[in-house]
Amino acid sequence: MTSYNIIINGVRGSDGLPQGNGKNADPLGPSGNGAAGQQTGGKGSKKTCSLKAGNGSPGNPGGIAPPAGHGQDGDPPPLLTLKCGQFSGTLNIQTYGGNGGTGANGGTGGAGSDGGAGGSQPESCLNAYGDSLGGPGGPGGSGGNAGNAGNGARGGNIDATYSSKIANPLGNVSNQGGTAGNVGTIGSGGAGGNGGLNGDGKTSASNGGLGALGNAGSVGSSGNSGSFLCQPAETSDFQLLLTIS
Repeated sequence: MTSYNIIINGVRGSDGLPQGNGKNADPLGPSGNGAAGQQTGGKGSKKTCSLKAGNGSPGNPGGIAPPAGHGQDGDPPPLLTLKCGQFSGTLNIQTYGGNGGTGANGGTGGAGSDGGAGGSQPESCLNAYGDSLGGPGGPGGSGGNAGNAGNGARGGNIDATYSSKIANPLGNVSNQGGTAGNVGTIGSGGAGGNGGLNGDGKTSASNGGLGALGNAGSVGSSGNSGSFLCQPAETSDFQLLLTIS
């Protein structure tokens, strides 16, 4: 007996697109350094601190990475109608739902910039106020959120009616739903900037912290199986009427 195969599946959902990394922080430049201290006197008179040295400015924070693109949902199978005036043989049907697309990976957060250096402190100011401080390094930006997984689509709904004058023509039938896509990877935090040099010229301020991880993407769900109905009927104008929707 002749066997025929119908394969009509839904389309897989598109994968999410990466959206890039966070922007690295702009460097402070010379304006981020503390001003040097000033003193008066000397040459036989007592030196007096007239202006203590300024501290370095904190580094700029790195930019947050944008959230990644989400996987798209799969599509159910397209519509098919088959009407046969006469039919002989066995008809096998596969009509799966489309799988969900995969979420994109989150980008890395931008790097923080270095802190400014503390200004040099003259002796009289050093005795009065101690060393100036460097600015702490800028914190790294947060990583991008992972893309969500796309959902699988339902399987095709099968409705078959055949003439009671012939045997059931359907053989192997499968109409399962599509599987969910994969979730993207969480983006890593950006590196913190270096702490600025303290006024003593030897030690430094604290480095900026590593940026936070991005948030996890949402898990998708698999599609349900389609419905199935196959029944004989008293017919005069066809021997097999098949609809997949």
